[in-house]
Amino acid sequence: MDNLKAMDKFLEKYNLIRLNQKEKENMNRPITSTEIISVIKSFPTITTNPEQDGFTGKFYQTFKEDLACILLILFQRVSKE
Repeated sequence: MDNLKAMDKFLEKYNLIRLNQKEKENMNRPITSTEIISVIKSFPTITTNPEQDGFTGKFYQTFKEDLACILLILFQRVSKE
């Protein structure tokens, strides 16, 4: 609890943007496979360097439906913890 108070005191020094209630609810809602696919579609396909995981945007876009299912399960498990 002391750590939270110290963190709040530290953050009060900065003029941070605050989310309104609707924005908070939107951020806390479950992620959908449609959103995952939308993000994958936004990856650049022409790159000389793969992403940090070693795969290119073209790879992700080619297998977006399969990857969306896997990533959705991952995100659901992470959000439960």
